[in-house]
Amino acid sequence: MTAGVDLSPSRHIGIDEIDALSAGASVFACGGGGSMVQGRIIVSQLAARLGSTKIGLVSLDELPDSARVAAPLALDRPRTVASVVATVKAFEALGARTGGPFDAVLAHDLGVVSSLLACSVAADLGIPVVDAGGGLRAAGHFAQTTWAAAGIHPERAVVSDGVDITTYEADSLALVDRSLRTAVDRSPSDGPIGGASWAMRGATARRASVPGLLSAAITAGLAIEASAHHSSDPVTELVRVIDGAVLAGRGRVTRSTLALDGTEHVEIEVETASGPLSVLSVDSHLQLLVEGRRVAGAPDLITIVTPSGLGCTPRDLTVPAMEGEPVAVIAAPFPDLGVRVDAAAFATLHRALGAAEDPIPFQIA
Repeated sequence: MTAGVDLSPSRHIGIDEIDALSAGASVFACGGGGSMVQGRIIVSQLAARLGSTKIGLVSLDELPDSARVAAPLALDRPRTVASVVATVKAFEALGARTGGPFDAVLAHDLGVVSSLLACSVAADLGIPVVDAGGGLRAAGHFAQTTWAAAGIHPERAVVSDGVDITTYEADSLALVDRSLRTAVDRSPSDGPIGGASWAMRGATARRASVPGLLSAAITAGLAIEASAHHSSDPVTELVRVIDGAVLAGRGRVTRSTLALDGTEHVEIEVETASGPLSVLSVDSHLQLLVEGRRVAGAPDLITIVTPSGLGCTPRDLTVPAMEGEPVAVIAAPFPDLGVRVDAAAFATLHRALGAAEDPIPFQIA
C-alpha cells in the first residue's frame, strides 16, 4: 500500500516494546479487549515477521491535517485468535472505499488485541502507528470511544474473513456498531475475522483522540517487567507510572456474582485493610465503590490487577477458584480532552449499574 502523506516518525518501536505494550494494555484495558493468551500469540506472530525491524510510532502532533488514518477492529469470536491477515484485508478495503490508502494506523482503544492489531497492520503495510486512540481502556462499543463522544460518525465499517469482504454503511453510529456485531454472530464462517472503521483525517483524529496511548501502555508494561527483575512491587510501580493513578486498595476477593440477561452484570467485592470496595460492571462499563460510596466510573480507568501486575477482567474473578485470591484495584481519572465523554457515552449503562445520576467526577483522595 502506498501512502499519500510522507510521515517521518520521531520514534520507532521493536518487538520488545510491543511485548511490553501487550502487558501494559492488560492493565489499561481492565483486562478486556482480548486475553493475554491471544496477545502472546499475536506478539509471537509479529516477532516472526518483524525480526529486528521496528515500526514507526507517530505522535498526534506529528500527524498532518491531511493524513488519512483508520482503526483496525478486534472482532472477538469464541475459540479463535484475531486474524492479522483478515484485519489487513479489511483495512485496505476500507481505504479503497473511502478515498485511498491510509497513511497511518490508529488503535481503536487500549484493549490488548486492539493495540496489537494496530501494530501488526502497521508492520504489514509499512506505515506508522499513531500513538493515540479512541479510548484509555477497552472500548467494546463504538459509543464508548472519545470519537463518538466528540460527534464523529464512522460512516463505514469493513469486515473480512481473509477472503470475502463486506462493507457496512449507516447514518447512525449505533446502527453501524450493531450491524458489525450481527455480522460476527451470524457469519457462516467459524474462523477468525478482521475489521476496520473510523476512516478520518489527521485533523479530526487530533481533535478527539486520547494522546500517548501506546506509550502509556509500553511504560506500564516495562514497569511490570522491571519489577520482576528487581523483585520490587509491580502494583506500586504501576501506580507510579500511570498518570493520576491511585491505589484504591489491596485485599482478597470475598464475593463475586455474574448475571447474564441481555447484558453482562458482574460485581466483585474485595476486602481490604481499610474496608470493603466493590467493582461493578455492566457490559464492560465499570464503577468503583469504596465502602458503598461511588468514587469513580467509566470512562475513568478502573483496573483490577494480580500481585504480578497483570490486569484481569471482573468476569475473570467470578471463577470459584478466584475467591480468596489477592488482588489490587487501581484507579485514575480520564484525561481532560476538551470533549464530554461521560454523559453521552456512559450514562445509560451507569443507571443500569444502579446509579440514578450521570457519572460523577473522580473523587478518590
